[in-house]
Amino acid sequence: MADVYNSIRKHHVLFKRYADELEEFKGDKRTLLKIYDVLNDFVDNVHSRIEDEILYPALIEASSGKEQIKKDIERLKSDHLVLSKLCSEILDKDLDINEIKSKLKAYDKILLEHSAIEEEIADSVISKSEKRFREAEDGFGNLDTYIREFGKDKYYAFFREE
Repeated sequence: MADVYNSIRKHHVLFKRYADELEEFKGDKRTLLKIYDVLNDFVDNVHSRIEDEILYPALIEASSGKEQIKKDIERLKSDHLVLSKLCSEILDKDLDINEIKSKLKAYDKILLEHSAIEEEIADSVISKSEKRFREAEDGFGNLDTYIREFGKDKYYAFFREE
């Protein structure tokens, strides 16, 4: 099975690139909205699903169900809902480009903080019980299923875009 956590970490690097590109963005409103529509589609339909359905359950199991890990993961799951709602609001409203950029900066801030906290938790759990984590990870799902459902070409194109 593919290493789910390393794939998630690669997604996080990509999210940082999107945030950096927003800082330099000089294009029009329509292009900016299209970029973030694609990003949000990926976050909602691939990244968050993999975390919620494979990574988080594996972390809880590997940590022997520690209450603090469960609480931290509930917070991370709520971030997914906040991000989805925020991007939907941006895409559904007739905002000017400066308002859009401001809201997208908030989106990026939440996404990057979420990624950092998640990696801190995962690194801590995995460092203490990597074998248990890998066994749990294998038992909760297959990364390829999520990629296939999203569209293999679409998934890999997401990483090729510069």
